[in-house]
Amino acid sequence: MYATVAFIATVIAVVIGQPPPSSCCLANTFTATLSDLQTINGQNVVVMAVTLDFPGQREAAISSVFDTVTRQTTTYGRNVFDFAAGKQYYIPESDTTSCTVSTLNWSTPQRCVPNDAQYLGSNHLGLPGALDYDAWRYPFGPGRNATLTMVFARQGCVPVLEGVAGVLDSPVDKQFLFSGYNPDNIDPAVFTLPAACNQ
Repeated sequence: MYATVAFIATVIAVVIGQPPPSSCCLANTFTATLSDLQTINGQNVVVMAVTLDFPGQREAAISSVFDTVTRQTTTYGRNVFDFAAGKQYYIPESDTTSCTVSTLNWSTPQRCVPNDAQYLGSNHLGLPGALDYDAWRYPFGPGRNATLTMVFARQGCVPVLEGVAGVLDSPVDKQFLFSGYNPDNIDPAVFTLPAACNQ
């Protein structure tokens, strides 16, 4: 929790008194790459290629590690979250015909910043006007036992940073950088499950 609080406090450095935007909603479907900022200074940077389909109540995340020395990327596996069915599937890259199925303990992520979210303020990255952003914090996960802090570019409500702290399936304290955000352009094949997932 302390890492997330310190990270968000440093990055946001909010402009106090700025009124919040009237709304901020992600696209119905999108892809993006999330980089784990806790690994950014090491040789191996953890990245996830994420696809979210809000109408279909599903998400896919392909986990990889980028070696900053060899410049090689190693993919480890694909998670598919079926929020409607309450199931999570893991398909390892080493054997894409196998599948591990587990119970999914939280619901579809919220597409829009909830009305009861705490508005943290706004600021900009780079020169003034280069990337103006707004930040919110709100409960997340099963029993609302985790806190999600989201930073969105003001133009287009594009996600920039995410911090999550608390308890999901286990204690978590992570920060992610979004890049390559691509709305309304997804490949449905990322949700395809091998036969082993249905046994």
